[in-house]
Amino acid sequence: MDAAVAGSGGPDTGAAALDNFENGGGYYTVPSPIGDNGGGTRTNAFTLLMDIKIPGGVVGYNALAEFDADLDPGSDSDYFLDTDTATQDRIGVANQGYVNTTSLLGEEWHRIVLSIENSVKRTTYIDGISLGDHDLGDIDGRWSLDGEFEVFLDGDGGEEYLTYVSNLAFYNGALDASQVAALGGAGRQIVPEPSSIVLLTIFGLGMSVSGRRKR
Repeated sequence: MDAAVAGSGGPDTGAAALDNFENGGGYYTVPSPIGDNGGGTRTNAFTLLMDIKIPGGVVGYNALAEFDADLDPGSDSDYFLDTDTATQDRIGVANQGYVNTTSLLGEEWHRIVLSIENSVKRTTYIDGISLGDHDLGDIDGRWSLDGEFEVFLDGDGGEEYLTYVSNLAFYNGALDASQVAALGGAGRQIVPEPSSIVLLTIFGLGMSVSGRRKR
């Protein structure tokens, strides 16, 4: 289950703490009404924003999102923060490509933005700054959606840690670098881009919860 905690500051008035799923924690199922785009029969162009804080001490993979549960039920998460490396922490998953990041663990909130246009460009940003591009990926492949997806879930279990979340936003289409830069860091007010629509916003900004929690 989730528990209410303090938000990241600024306009954020609250957040939720999601503990390890196997220890009574939870995740959110996000409905996606976008439909097919990007040249396939599934959703291939979208942007996911999350304002999160992960306490120090995590060693290993921490699930951030699972996009293809309908294609591969019970499979691994599709987007991880991996802190168990010999050099630098990284974000992504092996067959979609990783990008390196400085440590995100501790008392600071961070805004992660994943902008996806399969077969064209897929980029992760932290606090408005690009970390680099993931592999291009296949249309209708692992980083595509059909109807709904999960955040903070590892489908085959075990690779989840305590995570605080104050904002989630989900956009129709892949935001570009200037649009993501304008969104800034955690706690900044989320403003819809003219060319996109925000399909989901929860926590922090006083908006209603659109996701569903499972236990």
